[in-house]
Amino acid sequence: MTRGVNHDTLLTVGWLELRKGPQVLHVPDFSGRYYSVQFTDPSKNTNFAYVGKRTTGTDAGKFLISGPDWKGAVQRGMTPISSPNNSVVIIGRAFVESDSYLPTAYSLAKQIRLTSQGGWLPGQSTQLFNELTINALKGSPGRMVGKSETEQFVNW
Repeated sequence: MTRGVNHDTLLTVGWLELRKGPQVLHVPDFSGRYYSVQFTDPSKNTNFAYVGKRTTGTDAGKFLISGPDWKGAVQRGMTPISSPNNSVVIIGRAFVESDSYLPTAYSLAKQIRLTSQGGWLPGQSTQLFNELTINALKGSPGRMVGKSETEQFVNW
């Protein structure tokens, strides 16, 4: 493995738009393994919540992410996360212990999903980590991607 920031971490970045209503983050049971999902208010560049091993544990869970003007009931079994802004940057991380652990880490990371508050129906969820995340790594968590691969990743 290489040295540097996040050299041992699968990393993905996304954007939530909450004007039309809350989103639900679904995380699988990570069985004690490290992962995190960071929530950032892009207007102030401040982090306002984290989900993951250090803050919420590694059990499976559902987290309702709502904007500042949302009024409604949080369903039983969901943990509320109130955003100070209707736009949210999310950064997902999953720890990769070694190159041989990459398939396990990626399999778990792919199960982190976002859905509308309406429910968990096939075709209506979005994987936080996708095939592009793993392809950019090309089998090694710390390997630098080539220019064309980087351009493909950024332009996706």
